[in-house]
Amino acid sequence: MKSYSNITAYFLPLLLVALYIFVFPKEWTIWGWPLILLVSILADFLQSRKRKTGFIDFKTKNDHYLRGLPFILGPILIIGGILTYLYLETEPTVYIALGLTGVLFLISGIKSPKGGYIQLKSGQLTFKADRYKTFTVNEIKEVNLYPDKMTIKSMDLVKFSLLHLDLNNEDLLTLRDFLDSTSKGSIVTTIKE
Repeated sequence: MKSYSNITAYFLPLLLVALYIFVFPKEWTIWGWPLILLVSILADFLQSRKRKTGFIDFKTKNDHYLRGLPFILGPILIIGGILTYLYLETEPTVYIALGLTGVLFLISGIKSPKGGYIQLKSGQLTFKADRYKTFTVNEIKEVNLYPDKMTIKSMDLVKFSLLHLDLNNEDLLTLRDFLDSTSKGSIVTTIKE
């Protein structure tokens, strides 16, 4: 069962956007994108505050592609807002909305979460990167960490792999320490090059 904080983080911002669209349908075309970006940044912030203990995130190779987009679109929209202000005779809401959307794109690029994570919750470890799998701590025999992948072997010798990771030596050591601390040494964690 989801807690009230999960419901607040996901559904309350969406409800506010839906209410805005219903009350101000004409302004939706101008203020819709800044509102959606603001809700997205707020939801990411609320989720990141909540996941402090029993949670570790790490980079995947897809993060590089997704992180670049806000840094391309943000300045384009900011410059577009400035040019609209200088050269076009439009309502102030147009160039303000363009500039605000550009700034929010930049903020979302800075605060974007990493693509993979390991989470300990109620005695279960959840692994997520390109795929998603949950194990109880007691059923994991070993975890092998590589710079580009992670393999998890269960007690019944079933292997599960997370691929397309982008881990440096510091990330590998942090993941090993996290797995050792959450399993209290029952999981054999090795770093392989």
